[in-house]
Amino acid sequence: MSEIIQPSTGDSPGRWFSRNWLPLFLLVWGVFNLLPWLAPLFMHIGWRGLGEALYLIYMPLCHQMPQ
Repeated sequence: MSEIIQPSTGDSPGRWFSRNWLPLFLLVWGVFNLLPWLAPLFMHIGWRGLGEALYLIYMPLCHQMPQ
């Protein structure tokens, strides 16, 4: 006998997002603000590629000159 497949009673993506937007926003905002602080650390421990990539990503957002 074949069974009728009922739609899932789980949350839709829109409903999930409407309930969880604040933790998601805080996570993204926290990572966005933490990465520039890690760039000099990466350069110091020898991960020059990752450090320079972070400097390159954040260069348009920072008006300071290196000198």
